[in-house]
Amino acid sequence: MTDEFSDEIAGSKWQILKIISKSPQTPKQLAEKLGTTIANMSQQLKLLEAYGYLKKTRADRGPNSRKEKDLRVLYTLIKGKVWLSSIGPGNVKRKELKLTPDTSLMINLLLSDYKEEVPFILNFFMNHAVVEHIDSAYYLRSDNEEIHILVITKKLDQFRETKSAIKIKHRNGERTIRFWSHTLPEIKDGLMRKESYFQDLIVQSTPLYEKEHFDLYNLPQ
Repeated sequence: MTDEFSDEIAGSKWQILKIISKSPQTPKQLAEKLGTTIANMSQQLKLLEAYGYLKKTRADRGPNSRKEKDLRVLYTLIKGKVWLSSIGPGNVKRKELKLTPDTSLMINLLLSDYKEEVPFILNFFMNHAVVEHIDSAYYLRSDNEEIHILVITKKLDQFRETKSAIKIKHRNGERTIRFWSHTLPEIKDGLMRKESYFQDLIVQSTPLYEKEHFDLYNLPQ
């Protein structure tokens, strides 16, 4: 990636990536949301595609879709990318980091809005064996006593009943990590039935840790 492109990504291209991260978009949809022309948007999308951020798919709608100009071009994110940058007098370095569950956790915590909870969450993920049963975890909310985390797992017995909470001690005090645990089919089924409980979980959730990726924000609601 060139330095010029690195500078540009902070502007409109960054906004494009943020929008597409939530759901696939057409050039027309993006142009309308960002107040620009479809031609300009298509040019920026082609550049993001060339640099490996996006992929393009075509969605035909019926046998006559091309004839009726109802062929949609959708852009989606290919995968997450993370760079570690160091800038100092006479020394500018940038290295792409390999995304693993642990590095993703560190990045999510570093960029979080819940700084006081970070030591307790990090302590839990680094020191408790139950983490091996987590497929994906999301921060929900916290107060002075508890930190609530949504856990997607195939091993519900590890997180429910008497194991639904773990006390974490740190020099800053003590907090209880409380789990809201579900399998992915449970969440999908609840959203399909439009249950407010599951809808609220998705609205509140912020990514923490992913050993197995789930597109939680694009599940049917």
